[in-house]
Amino acid sequence: MTAGHCLLRNSLSPCDNRVPGNGCRTIDPRRRRILIKAGVHNKSNTSEDWQVREALHVYMHPFFHYTRTIIGYDIGLIKLNQSLVYTTKINRVCLPDAGVHGLVGNPELHVTGWGKTNHSQESLVLQKNQSSVRFPGRFCNDKKSYDGLVTESMFCAGYATGAIDA
Repeated sequence: MTAGHCLLRNSLSPCDNRVPGNGCRTIDPRRRRILIKAGVHNKSNTSEDWQVREALHVYMHPFFHYTRTIIGYDIGLIKLNQSLVYTTKINRVCLPDAGVHGLVGNPELHVTGWGKTNHSQESLVLQKNQSSVRFPGRFCNDKKSYDGLVTESMFCAGYATGAIDA
């Protein structure tokens, strides 16, 4: 599982899978080799026990849409050529059944990613945030947070004090 925007062929072109003829074009593993590195904690430490797999197919949410300010239904799946072996750093993603909103307020949720640690610098070390998930509403869309940019197709995780979010 990954963010849908990571699967775009051209991340500079707005697109909308909900509109016929304006669908989003994904990267194509049949034309360009895509390698997935699992178990990476520090990008600069190549001696870590990484598992490398090749993407066979990528799937983007059918309602995915992207503009310069909003990314909706931002989720994608990658089918690998070989299963991963579970370790302390590699595990499955557990998703709720359709229609279940069990993520809300779940204190066991972990949000991870490299992301930016400030306005311009991307981290080389995996960042981890244990936080309750929140859906659009007052917390996520306050002026001091995302100022109305979190839509019904999104959720956010973080702390009211800021600095750590997803």
